[in-house]
Amino acid sequence: MEVQGYPKFKEFLKENNVKIKDLAEEMGVSRSHFSKKLHRIAGADFKPDEIRFICKKFRLDANEFFLLSPLLISNEESHKATKAV
Repeated sequence: MEVQGYPKFKEFLKENNVKIKDLAEEMGVSRSHFSKKLHRIAGADFKPDEIRFICKKFRLDANEFFLLSPLLISNEESHKATKAV
């Protein structure tokens, strides 16, 4: 099963009652474009300055919420397994 988007960040938004519409507006993007980035639809992704903004606003660790997604971890583990052979 392929992981879509940023599940940990999506859960954070839900748990903290952060409305995508409001955060998107603060960042100067439409709600629909923000949602595409959040779910990584059609190659949409957050820019480094957007990640910095989000992490600073909510005091989040970019590695934990954006860079170490389960998809990246599983790809890294499979790469290590291939190297070990």
